[in-house]
Amino acid sequence: MPAVPRSRDNSLRVKLVALILATISLPAGLFLYQSDVLQGWLVSAASDRILKVADAWVEQESAVVAESQRTLRSVALDTAILGEDHAECLRALHAVIAGRRGMIALHVLQRDGTVLCSTDLSALPPARGWSFLNEVFASHSPLISGYERLPGRRDALLFGGVPLLGRPGRSADRGS
Repeated sequence: MPAVPRSRDNSLRVKLVALILATISLPAGLFLYQSDVLQGWLVSAASDRILKVADAWVEQESAVVAESQRTLRSVALDTAILGEDHAECLRALHAVIAGRRGMIALHVLQRDGTVLCSTDLSALPPARGWSFLNEVFASHSPLISGYERLPGRRDALLFGGVPLLGRPGRSADRGS
């Protein structure tokens, strides 16, 4: 077999390497391009899902706040709750809770934090030093707090309050 001249041998190697590089670079480039396109699509799809979940959460929270405000307004006008009879007040509070989804407890408190009537004392934060209670008594309309955790509970609760004026001539010394 005749010997191939060295320059021709190098030229053949160069052509072989170029052919291998061309064969590998086209699929590699296509893979990188498709990866980038797929990543953009996945990020876009994930962003859309996140926005849909956030919209659903905001809608649900708005419904909860609106329901809480309606409940507080009805409580503020209920003569049984405004009256002096503790048993009647408790019955009225339980009746209000029975028709409300997600409501844990209702309380009627005096300005100093004394509980006059409550459906569940374990769902009541310590009233002394609780700034939300002061905000309720300073307000003239229902207030909804941010989420707060009570000692011994894992879940965060949303609190609402409205000053109860009671009978004509009585001051707003009670709140729900």
